[in-house]
Amino acid sequence: IGSIGSVVGIMGLPIFAYLLVQGVEHTSSLQRYILTVLAFAVISEVPYDLAMSGQIWNWSEQNSLWTVFIALVMLWLLKNFQGRGTGPLVLSILITAAGCFWAILIRSRFGGGFVLITAVLYLLRERKNVSYWLGALIGLLYATAPLGFVPVAMCSGERRDMGRVKYAYYALYPAMLLLFTLWVLMI
Repeated sequence: IGSIGSVVGIMGLPIFAYLLVQGVEHTSSLQRYILTVLAFAVISEVPYDLAMSGQIWNWSEQNSLWTVFIALVMLWLLKNFQGRGTGPLVLSILITAAGCFWAILIRSRFGGGFVLITAVLYLLRERKNVSYWLGALIGLLYATAPLGFVPVAMCSGERRDMGRVKYAYYALYPAMLLLFTLWVLMI
């Protein structure tokens, strides 16, 4: 069951990266978005460590919301320093490399590859087909991730107001981790 879940979950990486880019483009407060993800990354860490290692705190790997947080900080920097010419291009490369390195350094789940896919989708958002193909190529790091670009390519990019329901989705991750931990402890 775990292997099947991993294969399906990894196919979701491009979808999550795409949704992050859409969120950055359409949010009314990017800072609030980043802080919300940070808060849920912190809240999810103990349940994640319990579920994955049976320990309350484990430095060997951090939960995937840390990777999402890093990708959002990178997108915030890219958005604030975007422009035309050689200078902004070099800065975009440096910001992306720093985000990838940060994710690898703290050993966050899906690490630098997810951050890089997110950067490609953002930086090449005006050239969607190029961003999808390049993202799928990078996604080969995770074997099944390129399959996640199929629904991304079919998405219209139309914004939908989630209201307060979006916080339920954030809370679902640590709740699922806690349930998984309880299930593992019971068997």
